[in-house]
Amino acid sequence: MNSTRHVRHGPLTRNVLGSSAAEAFVLIAIATILITRLYLVLSNYPQVGGGDLHIAHALYGGALMMFALLLGWMALGFGARLVAITMGGIGFGLFLDEVGKFVTKDNDYFYGPAAEIMYILVVIILVGARVFSGVRPFSAHEHLASAAAIAADGVARGLADHRREIGLRLVDAADAGGANAGEVANVRALLESASRASDRLHRLQRWAPQLIPGFFRSPRWVPIVGWLLVIGAVAGVLFGALGITLGGYLYERHGVTVQLDGMTPASVLLLVSAGLTAVLALPAMIGRRHRPDALWPLRWLRNAALIFTFLNALVDFATEGFGALLNMAIGLFTLLVLTYQLDQQASRTYSPPRV
Repeated sequence: MNSTRHVRHGPLTRNVLGSSAAEAFVLIAIATILITRLYLVLSNYPQVGGGDLHIAHALYGGALMMFALLLGWMALGFGARLVAITMGGIGFGLFLDEVGKFVTKDNDYFYGPAAEIMYILVVIILVGARVFSGVRPFSAHEHLASAAAIAADGVARGLADHRREIGLRLVDAADAGGANAGEVANVRALLESASRASDRLHRLQRWAPQLIPGFFRSPRWVPIVGWLLVIGAVAGVLFGALGITLGGYLYERHGVTVQLDGMTPASVLLLVSAGLTAVLALPAMIGRRHRPDALWPLRWLRNAALIFTFLNALVDFATEGFGALLNMAIGLFTLLVLTYQLDQQASRTYSPPRV
């Protein structure tokens, strides 16, 4: 008699590592938009084509997204997946950069609300990915399926040491969650028997932080950048709400000028960003005071820095042009500090595996 019983699972099996890939895809897309805008300004908006032809870069974006899909369908292995994420992110960024042409009758690339449309789409993707991954804890089946996907990479191309370690940690989580013992043993055997692959990319990830001067690698920077995030976000909420309430405000006296924007799409989106940043950063800083060794405050601070840096940049570049570079530089520095400290603390304690 066959003792194998059919176990019903939900309509979708989530990848435990999927949110990292979604985040990387979105960040690559945003960086592509900003780099594209910078290049077009510096090159005086060149036209690709001649006469009546103009080959929009959205076409290149569509082609890259198509190649990313084809590669994801037809190739196995972690390297192919990284290439697909990178090509897809660049393609989506090139496509999204020309959204103004798609929503206006006269194909206006400089359509004002284009930045707001990009912003909303990016937020939907980021929030949707987080909700999809965090709507409920990952099941033992999902841990095991994610480990099996890594094992399949090992069969196809071999496994780097850190990927093997991630897979084994997922198997341990599946075993602890009550997954079928035979299936757990099979996946573990595949992971342990997979040939060894190059770990160059992971070594590069570990080496890159060494380029940061030792002064900036100090954990003392965490409270500094964290409270600056909180202060900046709270100030953004207060001044943004005040400007919208007053319908705009301009103060000029003794060489001092203070201007608050009224109700505009850009001011509303910046207010939303400031609110999201404050909601994440303030509890994180309070939690860090009570539990300095916990990982979640650093994760929340990093997410707040991501919002401040990249989401605000989409609106700031549309409204301020190159004046937005200062805010972006501050945000990138904050993100760099928090990412380094998060990686250092995660290496000392258990944390959910990341790509």
